[in-house]
Amino acid sequence: MDSPQLPQKLYDAGRQYFSQLKELGLRPEGLMWVWDNTRSQFILMMIWSGIDRVGPLAVAKMLFKAYRASALTQDIDPFTVHVRSNKEVLAARMNDAIATGADEYQLLRKDREHPDEFLYQWAKPWIYTLSEKRRSAVDTSRDWKRFSGNIEKLAA
Repeated sequence: MDSPQLPQKLYDAGRQYFSQLKELGLRPEGLMWVWDNTRSQFILMMIWSGIDRVGPLAVAKMLFKAYRASALTQDIDPFTVHVRSNKEVLAARMNDAIATGADEYQLLRKDREHPDEFLYQWAKPWIYTLSEKRRSAVDTSRDWKRFSGNIEKLAA
């Protein structure tokens, strides 16, 4: 597989982003860089089971608010951060790749016109954290309250 090379600056920024998320109170089950073939760019993919309860719009708004308050690194454009549920196929495929020991992986499109075209591609070194275990509703609710509360304080 011919992987694009993740620039060191992005890797370092992602590590900082992960640390800052945890400091703010959000503990995602997954965080990694993914090559998005349709956009021809790297995106920071976050997998968090709380997205199913809170919703993607609320999470995106809070991530933007944290970015504007400089609580998250300015080296990562918030438009390149994608938050997904660990119930989605993408999360399952990422966990499958790790379980099989794959160093690189692709998620193919389910499209008759482009049957061999991949949507996402990632490599093991691009993964900061990834867990198959889904966090409880109590834990993700606690995370969300802490995370959104901390950001609201910083933004005030």
